Amino acid sequence: MARRRHTWTIICSLIVLAIAAASRQSSAAVDDAAFRNDLKTLAGAPTRVIGSQGYKDAFAYIEHEIGKLGGAVTLQRHEFTVMMPVTESATIRIGDSTAPVFPFWPGGVRVNATPPQGITG
Repeated sequence: MARRRHTWTIICSLIVLAIAAASRQSSAAVDDAAFRNDLKTLAGAPTRVIGSQGYKDAFAYIEHEIGKLGGAVTLQRHEFTVMMPVTESATIRIGDSTAPVFPFWPGGVRVNATPPQGITG
């Protein structure tokens, strides 16, 4: 486990973004292509667990999209310390096949650690 400081965009900023966009263009139709692009971008990573590359990419994408609104929306960041496992790699091998593993943990609970040499059986 490692303690790291992460920047987190509050879900409320997304709500504010949606409300601002809706109030500016309440009569406009939903841009289906833009919606699908947002969905593909945000849901495309295998994980968005805090600290993962998917988390960082999603944050950067949301920050960029909010920035495109100019002064219509104010982005607020709130930093706080969280505990999280740092997984450099995780795979499972069965016979000659190897597959990636995406570990997760329950909130606020320290997970069992795998030794650096791994587990064999």
